[in-house]
Amino acid sequence: MSSWTKLSQGMVALLMLLGVLHTVDYRQAIGPFIGQHCELDQKDIVIHGDNKGHFRGRALINGVSMPFLIDTGATTTAIPSKLAKEAKLPIGESGMVSTANGLAEVHETEIKELKLGNAIIKNTEASISDNLDEVLIGMTALKHFQVRFEENTLILIANKGYGVDIAAEKTWKKNVVCNSEGNDCKTSYSH
Repeated sequence: MSSWTKLSQGMVALLMLLGVLHTVDYRQAIGPFIGQHCELDQKDIVIHGDNKGHFRGRALINGVSMPFLIDTGATTTAIPSKLAKEAKLPIGESGMVSTANGLAEVHETEIKELKLGNAIIKNTEASISDNLDEVLIGMTALKHFQVRFEENTLILIANKGYGVDIAAEKTWKKNVVCNSEGNDCKTSYSH
């Protein structure tokens, strides 16, 4: 086993323990999916397959909008070099990985914030590749979801636990109660 493989496996295990995922209200997801194949259904991310059965959309990586392809066979999320520069991703050690198209050289990186629909994944392992035109959303991101297929539709449902905060946006209610003279008031908050 190469030192790159051992390092990658160790990083995956560490990030599984430290990874943070939380969701925000879908109405506040300002266009992370710009395209005809994606929609938000409450807290779920619904992606319709294209005419080849691929699941594509747009994600925000460190605030930069990027096209993506869901790749359940990819261990890590991989970002094209040009897009990685736009997102100001750090370039780490290089190594070789086995892909569907053969061996490819990649560089380690870490995404500070990956926004997929209504989910935000923080500090996740990724790689940078010169051989890509779009982001491949791999298992370092998909592990935070239950993945369900229905006909030509992929549904990502944020896992409960695992650092997931399904109710990230809580509405607080302010309640003020005063005595009959109005000079002694008490304020309480609830949600």
